[in-house]
Amino acid sequence: VAPAELVRLTSCFMTNAVGCRKRSTVPWKVRIGYGCPWFGVSAVFFSCALWMQKFYVDTVQVSVGAAARVFGMIIMLYAISQPVWGVVSDRSTCRWGKRKPFIAVACVVVAISICGLTAPPEELSPDEAAVWAAMFGLPLGLGLGAMEALLQALVPSIAGSYDDRAAVTFTSGLFHLAGMIVGGGVIPAVNLARDVKESDLQFLSRELLSSLGLAVCIALLVSCIVFMALTPDPSVVSLDTRGAREYCRTSGTVLTSMPARVYVIFWVLCSGATGTTSTLLAFFAASVVESDVVLTWGLMVMAVGCIVSAPMWRLVMIAGVEKPRVEQCCLVVMCLGLTLIFVFGHTVSEMGFLGLLLVWSFGVGGQSFAPAAMKADVTDYDELLNGVRREGLFVSTVDCASKAFAGFLVVALGVVLEAAGYESGQDVQTESVRVWLRVLFCLIPVSLYASAAAILCYYPLSRSVLTDVQEAIRLRRQGKCARDPVSDRELPPFPAGLRKPVGACEEVQRPAVGSAGGVFVEDHMRVAEAPPRLASEDNVTGTSNPAIRSPVTAQEQGAAGGWTAAVVTESVAQMSDDAQEV
Repeated sequence: VAPAELVRLTSCFMTNAVGCRKRSTVPWKVRIGYGCPWFGVSAVFFSCALWMQKFYVDTVQVSVGAAARVFGMIIMLYAISQPVWGVVSDRSTCRWGKRKPFIAVACVVVAISICGLTAPPEELSPDEAAVWAAMFGLPLGLGLGAMEALLQALVPSIAGSYDDRAAVTFTSGLFHLAGMIVGGGVIPAVNLARDVKESDLQFLSRELLSSLGLAVCIALLVSCIVFMALTPDPSVVSLDTRGAREYCRTSGTVLTSMPARVYVIFWVLCSGATGTTSTLLAFFAASVVESDVVLTWGLMVMAVGCIVSAPMWRLVMIAGVEKPRVEQCCLVVMCLGLTLIFVFGHTVSEMGFLGLLLVWSFGVGGQSFAPAAMKADVTDYDELLNGVRREGLFVSTVDCASKAFAGFLVVALGVVLEAAGYESGQDVQTESVRVWLRVLFCLIPVSLYASAAAILCYYPLSRSVLTDVQEAIRLRRQGKCARDPVSDRELPPFPAGLRKPVGACEEVQRPAVGSAGGVFVEDHMRVAEAPPRLASEDNVTGTSNPAIRSPVTAQEQGAAGGWTAAVVTESVAQMSDDAQEV
């Protein structure tokens, strides 16, 4: 019986996987175009996160405390600037798109900054080199923050359904992993070919770092050119921009809903753990493992593990497992891998340590795409409550909080290592430093990942709930009441200025990338800005309650500046009717 049951389950799994893949409405051209810039962004990020701080400490002879402060400031600016980019892009009406013009400018800034950061002049003193790092690193953080926030804000626009978003973020996750291989694996591979040991101070030579900076600069520019050519950027605006902002002030901020708060806490914890491990990986391999090849082969093993495991996690998701459950499984695997590294990493052989890294990397593979797909779902629920699409603001706010926390941890790590006695430029560190590196690299991330997995138990947006959310948005746009599938409460129709006006749609270029829900209409049209609806138009949507029509009629007879008062009066009247019915 057991073999037959196994065959049946495997058949059902593959049938669901194939069926879901056939239902995807996002073409491969769009997926590849959207994923390409993630290759360049990831290559730049990991070349900085893995090598730049150690390069300035060991090769340029900047003190570990000064380097930690400089790169912590870079991450802080990386985080703080993101909400500004999100708000500006949300309100943009540029004819070239809401996100793409800003991404293009940020790409040029990042390309120039990474070239300068990786090539400090040799005649600079350690203090002057720290100033040089800040001069080029701060614009780098500013540009990387803009690119990451705006690219993530595009996901709800080019993929509207629960499964389409997972497909798009899965493709971009593969490009992200490829960029990680380039940014993190080029230096160890070159040194392996040159027979330069990891303990040698020439492992991070100036010539090698400057060559890496030029390579990732070219990769970033080429990937962004492909992105500009293949990826659509639907310019969708609110039905009534001024009125929408007024309504959002009365209905709540982007983080007031329970799904948004749960996701923010989850992602802040994950980002702090990831920032800790990426910053300390090179220090841990050189000082704790003390192997000549473990860092080189370790990065390659991790890359292989991520690339192999990501499709496996994607198949699990395709088979019907919800995104939060998949993410929790990934976090458990990552905790298991880091715990094994803490217990056995300093005693096992080189091959044993590579095996422990492989266990850890199987969780990282799913982490590369599942959270981004969940983030796009939260923006739909925000639209249900507030009537406008604010994916730029939400994505940038989440990233701001997560990067600020990661930046704080980077600064704290530098302070702890300096207090523990880490000596810049030394091949061998003391035993107390080795113990502290084990604790900081393993136990701190494990506690953060475990907390993130626990908080995901309260994340409510499943596949069926998201479908109900998008249907409720459609009903409220049509001037009808709808039920909130998360809180199970009745929601009144959107104010007149936020409803879909009759005959106010203009056709735009149809990229055939699927329904995006919310403000997007179902056959890839966009809604032009429209004035508040007339009372006669409420009859078109089926709203016949005179208590709802009367505020609109008063608005028609009064001054145009009374839009907000009409919105509040209409909402109160509708809630009164609902209370009477109950």
